[in-house]
Amino acid sequence: MSSLSASSCSPVSTAPTTPLSSTPAPESVSPLERGVRETIEKITEVTQLLDGELQASRKEREKAKAELERSREAADSRAAEISELKAFCDSSHPLEHEIKTANNKIANLVDFLSDEVGISRKECDEIALEAERLRELAAHHSSEITRLQTLHDTLRRTWEESILCAMCREPCIHPYLIQECKHTFCLACLQQWFAECLRKDLERVDLPPRLEARRDPPYTAETLEEFYAAGVAYAGLSYTCPFCRARVWEKPKEEPALTCVISALAAVLGPAVQPDSNGDADPDVWAGIFLRQPRE
Repeated sequence: MSSLSASSCSPVSTAPTTPLSSTPAPESVSPLERGVRETIEKITEVTQLLDGELQASRKEREKAKAELERSREAADSRAAEISELKAFCDSSHPLEHEIKTANNKIANLVDFLSDEVGISRKECDEIALEAERLRELAAHHSSEITRLQTLHDTLRRTWEESILCAMCREPCIHPYLIQECKHTFCLACLQQWFAECLRKDLERVDLPPRLEARRDPPYTAETLEEFYAAGVAYAGLSYTCPFCRARVWEKPKEEPALTCVISALAAVLGPAVQPDSNGDADPDVWAGIFLRQPRE
């Protein structure tokens, strides 16, 4: 437009041929020539005005392009943050679909901004508001994921604590319940504890020479019968609960319900909780600790 105005104005704006005399008389200018001069002046003013508006329009366009580029960089930055957030989330998390949708929206928004360079300021403002809304949505989802992860960890610790053996502080393997005090322990922990109790009891008595070699564990059912027959098996016998030290007279009972709970937790919590896979190998797990028949 500027070139057109320059080309259209330059031939017209040339000064008219001056007469031979150095100071022409005012009455020598004809009305037609005066009208032409006035028209040229008006055209020049209009051309200058249009050039000013064109320059202002170009500056406004450059400013819009710069603002569009800043919006694009901000959208790229948020897209990268959402990608990191997506990698943090577990594939089975219920909010993964919403985060993926937000990520796709931002990616589509960046592509749209890249294609529409000549977008207007109003549309840029609308896109900026949409990008801000998506950023707030991503931040909300991030905080929600953190809250759910914390809740999951708390529930995991609570469940693990409820199934821990009071001796080894590990999830009970083949759990057994002491009937006198209702405390639960691993079978192996109880067997080891009761065998140690029996060993300490035998240290306080004199054994016949034929049983002296059998004073230390492990004990068998036959050895325990011989101790009882010799009158030393229950001389000061003091089986106790490993946790509360209550006296234990009866064989602890297996807890199949707790075994089922541990099996269910193993499927959810993974290798930290594993039930016993060989719990019924020995039908008499208390052989060598409790007599087959109740004591008289």
